[in-house]
Amino acid sequence: MSAKDDSHGPDRRRFLVTSAVVCVGVRYASTLTACSSAPAIPPGPQNTALTVGDVAVGDRVVPAGADYVLARDAQGFYAYSNLCTHQGCALPAPTGGSSTCGCHGAVFDDQGNNLQPNRGASAPLPALAHYAVTFTGTGSTAGITVDTSMVLPDR
Repeated sequence: MSAKDDSHGPDRRRFLVTSAVVCVGVRYASTLTACSSAPAIPPGPQNTALTVGDVAVGDRVVPAGADYVLARDAQGFYAYSNLCTHQGCALPAPTGGSSTCGCHGAVFDDQGNNLQPNRGASAPLPALAHYAVTFTGTGSTAGITVDTSMVLPDR
């Protein structure tokens, strides 16, 4: 028998084993990404496509495609994450003063505070992160931007 010549690349068995390992790795990596609690939108300034006149005092809205709640009360505008601090599930805009996580039932008030800290979680859940809100222009036509990379102390 002659010595094996590897100069033409791997043999069929080595190729199939390597391909299988790569396929399993790609499948596993995509599963990890799907289970991630990271926001779908990268942190940073996000134009809400809303103006000051669009959001009345007392309103709490989740702009289209956003992962935060934009709110306005007598003190002004504020924004906070709408991703539950347990598993990153999206929370609806508050109604009746609170939002309930559809994944496990945690309840957050309209300021982002957790009203039921252990609901479905093994440890108390923190409040939702608050973000910087800025305006472009003045008056009721001023555009609203929420910067999710600028986390503020609780309101």
